[in-house]
Amino acid sequence: MIAAERLHCKRGGRAVLHDVSLTLANGEVLGVLGANGAGKSSLLALLAGELAPDAGRVLLDGTPLAGLPTATLARRRAVLPQSPTLAFDLSVAEVVAMGAYPFPELTPGTVDELVARALALADVAHFIDRRYPRLSGGEQQRVQFARVLVQVLAAQQPGEGRALLLDEPTASLDPRHQQALLQAAHELARNQGLAVLTVLHDVNLAARWCDRLLLLANGTTVACGAPADVLTPDILQTVYQIPAAVVPHPHAPARPLVLFD
Repeated sequence: MIAAERLHCKRGGRAVLHDVSLTLANGEVLGVLGANGAGKSSLLALLAGELAPDAGRVLLDGTPLAGLPTATLARRRAVLPQSPTLAFDLSVAEVVAMGAYPFPELTPGTVDELVARALALADVAHFIDRRYPRLSGGEQQRVQFARVLVQVLAAQQPGEGRALLLDEPTASLDPRHQQALLQAAHELARNQGLAVLTVLHDVNLAARWCDRLLLLANGTTVACGAPADVLTPDILQTVYQIPAAVVPHPHAPARPLVLFD
């Protein structure tokens, strides 16, 4: 489990997060929503250990993140950034296999099995013989998703939680693959006990696939809870500064559907 306690963060001399706390349990998908500049990506960077808070702390299974070596973090959590960059002319299989780098004890056969499984989950198995730089932006994003899946699937130590942190993973994907990526993350949380946090802009994708939502505005928490509890017209107005109507989703009545005016 990941716990964040009263996080404060400044970037470029500007306060981007103020007194933000959260918990992310194993087996759960937590979505982070907010307008541009709300502090979503900064929060993810703090939870990943890539950025140190100015105040507050982040704990992984009760251990402060600041005290964990980078190599240990790489074995406990995987991060998919907004815009992964890779300038080398590698094959898709080679890129996905990078997810196994923190686990030198794995045999080549085990790595191959993990790569094949991750490629299937990310719906890119048919790209295995292609060169990564020749793929479209959306195709590259799905390959990078497969890479981080290898990383979290390889980390299966008894009693240790594993976290998958996704920063706007659907931004360059078509609707079919947006749904497929979040469904895969949701099912892995359920079946593998992963703690999944995803930053999203699409409120309705978040409402469909996340167990809980954290809504930020100007670096502070506006609401945190089940989608049906926090996606209300008043809260959405506060977060996005635009009127919204909320109705039951026609295909999933327990989930809300947000209509912005």
